[in-house]
Amino acid sequence: MKNLFIITLLLCSLQGCTQEKNTITSLTYKASSRGLFYDIALSSQMISIQKERSSNKRSEVAIPEKSWEELQKLLEKLPTDIAENTEVESEKLWIDAAIQGELSLIRAKGTATTIIHLDHSNPPAELKPLIDRILSLAESVE
Repeated sequence: MKNLFIITLLLCSLQGCTQEKNTITSLTYKASSRGLFYDIALSSQMISIQKERSSNKRSEVAIPEKSWEELQKLLEKLPTDIAENTEVESEKLWIDAAIQGELSLIRAKGTATTIIHLDHSNPPAELKPLIDRILSLAESVE
């Protein structure tokens, strides 16, 4: 009985570690063109934004816990292979007629980073709610 308890405890702790590694702990969104520059970083504690390419000045504010939870729910809806299966629907991106966006999802303890390139004005349907939420949170930072 004691051995069964130890095995169960061990399996539960290993499962917890696996889930922790897959948890997205922070994300960044960058959009850049000749007339626009966004570098937005979000974590469970803070929103940080840089709006000028030529300046290293970043504006930072604490992120409301409710907003971070909303982001986590949106992230949970994304397929795990989102980077491999996301197709850019806008051909304007490839001919330099669209604003290039880049979404980076950073997992626990830096174990993995998923980078998705997209058209800032026309993100893929599965990413649109997430991108819209990131941009709305960034507007709250001055």
